[in-house]
Amino acid sequence: MIRLYQAIQSPYCHRVRIVLKEKELDYQSVMIDLEKGENRTDQFLRLNPIGKIPVLADDDLILAESNLINEYLNEEYPYPELMPEGTQEKAQARLLCTQIDKMVSASSMEFYLSLMAKEKGETFDEERLVKPRQMIQKFLEVADRNLKGKEYLVGNYSLADIAFAPWVNRFEKYGVAIPENLSNVQAWMKRLATRHNIVSTRE
Repeated sequence: MIRLYQAIQSPYCHRVRIVLKEKELDYQSVMIDLEKGENRTDQFLRLNPIGKIPVLADDDLILAESNLINEYLNEEYPYPELMPEGTQEKAQARLLCTQIDKMVSASSMEFYLSLMAKEKGETFDEERLVKPRQMIQKFLEVADRNLKGKEYLVGNYSLADIAFAPWVNRFEKYGVAIPENLSNVQAWMKRLATRHNIVSTRE
């Protein structure tokens, strides 16, 4: 039985839930309460010394890092295929996953902190959002070029799209606007926002 150590609110865990749903795989969900520091217990640190979620256990294999977990699931359980066939296209999908983590996921953390501060009535220096907003914009421009003539980033729906999917509904919460001139991105995000296995696995 596959076990997924996760927190529902984590976008990285959401990525893995999407793939598990796409593959129609049964799994045991083990909830980790981050506020209580359950990811810092000796028991959890034996699974992932870095103390981060998600962690996936499949028999004797223990894996961390959402993109790596998803690549493993795609190779171990090959239907439906979630990576392109060609070597170059696979490399492009992996590059996009890395760019999403470095340009979107990391940048979005500042927007999350801003939202949390507002909810608590605390002050937040809005200048901290300038560079993250620029970084997200740069990725969206890259994505728009990739999406020219395609419905998804590398043609067919893939792990690259899944890597981005958790941020679709978060952008609205964070007040991250999608420029009107990026029409390919706007259409792509609408497709992701209505895809059943993405919507049904949200927090």
